Amino acid sequence: MIRFLEAGAVYVGTDLSANSVAIATQRLKCYDHEAHLLVSDCESIVLPSNTPSHFDLIYSFGVLHHTPDIRSALAAIRRVASPSTQFRFMVYAKNSWKNAMIVSGLDQPEAQFGCPIANTYDEAEIRVLLRETGWELESLQQDHIFPWQIDRYVQYEYVKEPYFEAMPPAVFNALRKAFGWHLLVRARPI
Repeated sequence: MIRFLEAGAVYVGTDLSANSVAIATQRLKCYDHEAHLLVSDCESIVLPSNTPSHFDLIYSFGVLHHTPDIRSALAAIRRVASPSTQFRFMVYAKNSWKNAMIVSGLDQPEAQFGCPIANTYDEAEIRVLLRETGWELESLQQDHIFPWQIDRYVQYEYVKEPYFEAMPPAVFNALRKAFGWHLLVRARPI
């Protein structure tokens, strides 16, 4: 949010949690910025009349894979988009190192226990979901493998898992691009 505002954006943000919106409002005050922050479910976005009616960019990072009905969310986002809107979002990748670890019982979707919904997607599923909700896929890339030991990371100590520490950077980068946890999607309205 702050980076967008520092770049001159008129920012409209939504979150399901009133507490998160309150925290973001306090953060805005710390940085002396203003924005339109709304408590809203991404599956049924309703913008008040005092917010912009045209968006150059709609951005969602790490949200849509946690909604029970991504199809409704994509359709709701499409309703607030203009013909020239760029839509960029990240969802979790089905064909990923992390998902293989989760399926094997060696990891979990989030650092915290108890995440109720963490769906994964592949490129074919994303294409269908976008098409069915009025979007066209412009690009999709896979990225991000978290190499750090969690117990050390939460102590601000950046120590890699031994198997990642031993891995040459070129090998790690190849794995990251082919089996990363994040699907980075760019779409535009049809």
